[in-house]
Amino acid sequence: MIFNNIFKNKNYLILFLFFNIVITLNIFSMTQTQVWFSPKDNISGKLIEKIKNSKTRIYAAIFMFTDKKIAQALIDAKNNGLDVQVVTDKSCLEYEYGKVDDLKSAGIDIFVYKKNLKKNKYNEIMHNKYAIFDNSVWTGSFNWTVQADVKNYENVICLTDEFALKKYLKEFEELKLCCNKQLYNKSKNNKKLKENNNSNNKQKKDITESYLKAKINIYQKKLVDFLKDIRDLF
Repeated sequence: MIFNNIFKNKNYLILFLFFNIVITLNIFSMTQTQVWFSPKDNISGKLIEKIKNSKTRIYAAIFMFTDKKIAQALIDAKNNGLDVQVVTDKSCLEYEYGKVDDLKSAGIDIFVYKKNLKKNKYNEIMHNKYAIFDNSVWTGSFNWTVQADVKNYENVICLTDEFALKKYLKEFEELKLCCNKQLYNKSKNNKKLKENNNSNNKQKKDITESYLKAKINIYQKKLVDFLKDIRDLF
């Protein structure tokens, strides 16, 4: 009876259809999925936009992180009062262009994956590339590097599915248990790396000098023998 009256009245019918469209769009937006590919889709720009639009939290598990623009966006988010946490692999901290130490200096919580902990003794590296922005999940093959953005073929999917969000939040907390909440001493490592490089360079130099001396001795002997042969001719 109610629906009959609605359909008989044109204004009611328009309102009825309008609210149905609004409800449908809201349901769709709750489970909206976005997909991007590099190098054609400017994924780093999409990522920075996600960071800037976040309101409460940003949790990221990233294997390699060298893009300074993304790092600055995270630092800005931290300065704006957001809860920013990053899990990364030890190899990222040892990389010359890694930006994780900049994040740590800005007060962002850094969790360094350690493969020698009992909980994860069979796992070699932390190779994830995902993030949680408020209530959405960002995941795919995309490392947070310039090369991944402009040179590599990579993919990212961003979704607001509640089930996926709960799973990723749970995984992130469990992953932190396999980490040390500390920053790798990069300056100390660079000093050690420099010493190792100097030692290797010295070894290479010694090997090169020994090789050249041996070659010179061979040619000197050949030259002496050649001169003797010429002398014997006369």
